[in-house]
Amino acid sequence: MGGDGYGDLVVMECCADGADEPGGANPMPVVRQIAAVVVPSNPSAANLVRAASMICNLRCWCHFSSTVLAVGPFVAALRELMAANVRKMRSPAVDPDLLDFAIALADRAGRLAADRFFTTDLAVATKPDGSAVTDADRAVENLIRTELRQRFADDEIYGEEDGTTPGTSGRSWVIDPIDGTTYFAHRIPLFSTRLACYDEHGPAIGVINEPIAQRMVFAGRGLGCRIRTGGRETAPILRHTNDLADARVEIVNPSRWPGDLLMTLHRNVKITGYLGGVAGGLLTGLIDAIVIGGTEQGYEDLAPLPVIVEEAGCVVTDLDGGPLLSGPGSAVISTRPLHGRLLEIIRPTRPARRGV
Repeated sequence: MGGDGYGDLVVMECCADGADEPGGANPMPVVRQIAAVVVPSNPSAANLVRAASMICNLRCWCHFSSTVLAVGPFVAALRELMAANVRKMRSPAVDPDLLDFAIALADRAGRLAADRFFTTDLAVATKPDGSAVTDADRAVENLIRTELRQRFADDEIYGEEDGTTPGTSGRSWVIDPIDGTTYFAHRIPLFSTRLACYDEHGPAIGVINEPIAQRMVFAGRGLGCRIRTGGRETAPILRHTNDLADARVEIVNPSRWPGDLLMTLHRNVKITGYLGGVAGGLLTGLIDAIVIGGTEQGYEDLAPLPVIVEEAGCVVTDLDGGPLLSGPGSAVISTRPLHGRLLEIIRPTRPARRGV
């Protein structure tokens, strides 16, 4: 097929170690051509997004003409879907003992948060940015930091309340002691303790513990994702609708969203209120996606999500389709069949960015 023609699409399959990725310089499996598809000169974005999702589910490589690369929704969907597959192929599985340690630590921290939730002497203050902080936030973060310093003295630690403790090991931990402090301070049991670990290969471990709900979701790179509810542990259960009109989409902070974004989703999907977030909603089959717009989420809020979502077989990006933690604190978290289609309808509501 001609490299200059409209819509040249060559699908490649990974075979064995020892070659470079197409157009790149990093070692990865040898590839061979398994299919060649001609895309029409004026393809619909919806068809291209569906193609992106199909290709990535096959765990394969593609080479595109410049014309196809100009189709934004296709590129956005494919870029992040394939990036997740590449990380899985290149990156070694995390040490299971390290995951067990993180799970146990998040469990202890969650129990402390739950104990403080039911006290009558909770101290609440306002931080310089206007957000709330309680003495429970500080106590939970201190518990996690102390344990991490004792076990991994050379690791970097970043926490929402006490900032960064530098490290030299190349591994870092990210702590959100109480995600949902405002709820916590008002005795609304919609909060979690979040812990993430990153190493030289990227996202390694993610744990979200919801102690009042007695629910924890955790994942380790290459080890899969599990949900623990009470004493029962299960794999994620996902909805598999391909119909955008049938998609159930949980929206976060809608009162602070741009009007165009809210109306676009209202017209195209079934909007829901809070149905459990990632752990209790997306990964239990209640919803198909979560969209976080409006108020920017902190790094510590989002840090556990990449490994949890990817190991569960879903996709997470920012609202522009870029890497989650490099974006502005927004997120689209969804099942694979729907992710590109959600980006397709969201993208026109986004302000133009330079260089795009």
